[in-house]
Amino acid sequence: MESKKTLCVGLDLCDDITQLSCYNERTFEPEIIRRNENGTFIPSVLAVKEDTREWSFGEEAMEAVRRGEAVLVDHFVSKIIGKKAIEVCGSVLDDVLVMEKFLRKTISLLKKYYPNESILKITVTVPDMDRSLIETVYGALNRMGILKDRAQVIGHEQAYLYYALSQKKELWMNDIGLFEFNEKGLFYHQISINRRTMPMAVGVSHKDFSQTLSYELLLENRESGGVDYVFDNIAKNVLYKQIVSTLYLTGKGFDGGWADQVLKELCAGRRLFVGQNLFCSGACYASKETASLLTTGEGKLKDFIFLSAEMVPCTLSMKVYYNANIEEVILVKAGIPWYEVDTKIAVIADHEEEMEIIVRDVMRRTAAAHLISLNEIAGRPARTTRLELSVRFEDAKTAIITVRDKGFGELYPTSSRIWEKMIRL
Repeated sequence: MESKKTLCVGLDLCDDITQLSCYNERTFEPEIIRRNENGTFIPSVLAVKEDTREWSFGEEAMEAVRRGEAVLVDHFVSKIIGKKAIEVCGSVLDDVLVMEKFLRKTISLLKKYYPNESILKITVTVPDMDRSLIETVYGALNRMGILKDRAQVIGHEQAYLYYALSQKKELWMNDIGLFEFNEKGLFYHQISINRRTMPMAVGVSHKDFSQTLSYELLLENRESGGVDYVFDNIAKNVLYKQIVSTLYLTGKGFDGGWADQVLKELCAGRRLFVGQNLFCSGACYASKETASLLTTGEGKLKDFIFLSAEMVPCTLSMKVYYNANIEEVILVKAGIPWYEVDTKIAVIADHEEEMEIIVRDVMRRTAAAHLISLNEIAGRPARTTRLELSVRFEDAKTAIITVRDKGFGELYPTSSRIWEKMIRL
């Protein structure tokens, strides 16, 4: 009997550790899936036995390597991003195969908690939105039978947005701050909400303090002290004259209690939470939100539009004649990840010499028109030229508009003409 697709899952995939969560319909919040009693962190490693080619993952893989029974496959996330070969026993492994092995074994942990249910929606969050990594994750999930209609890949920044805005309203009445301290150093991210727009536009600003407070500095001075003083100065400076309702702290850099006294002072006038599953839980909230929008058309965050660094900041549209009226067709909505944009529409030309693309900036409330010149296709009567317009993005601020002559059936074969325009948002 086929299991019911009901689970909304979040997975935080990093180069060193991975976490898995599932939305609990009884508590209405993400539940972190534990591999064992030791904790919620799964080492992002695989191991393969040379004789049997049997695969293992996480702590089991590390133990097999320690016993000399298997070969370790580690740092595969950074290798995929850096386009470096993943080698085992002298053979180069396919990136998608390695990712599939790891994700399949990690996601199988859900069976212990939900033996008779399967995934409705899964969101994988990664620290860096690298195109090679994104495509590898989608490819691995596809091999597992989880297509794009049931999966999405988002960055840590977007996972932070989903997490923060899924909390009680009093926690995001003003700005929301996040200190992230990991092996790359200390970083600060602040969410701001523009309530004058509808839907409300949500943006994130960033500050890099990795040169001032690095993970190496913490390790060198954890016992002797002084790191708390550095962090205290950074926190006071970054929060000066800022109206921040809530502060979150995440990352293994905050382990050990060295910052406890500073955290007590930061609690004055605001709420403060420290934890290591913020991004994983945020991915889980993202799955729940998108699943709700698809199934019921309603979502807890439907009144927000996310404008993080990986999101398209503008809406792109064009005017067409349809049903005896001039209508504006949305090509790309603001607030969707730039790497997910793959729009294609077909239009019939009526001797038009140019095509107008309208760009609306939701934050600035401005609009601009961009024209694409279409050279006349000789020998065709009016309304016998079918054009295919496609939109893709090179990054969040660069749209590529491509127009192709598709001909008009057997009467007027395509001329294979292509027009292209780059629009900087």
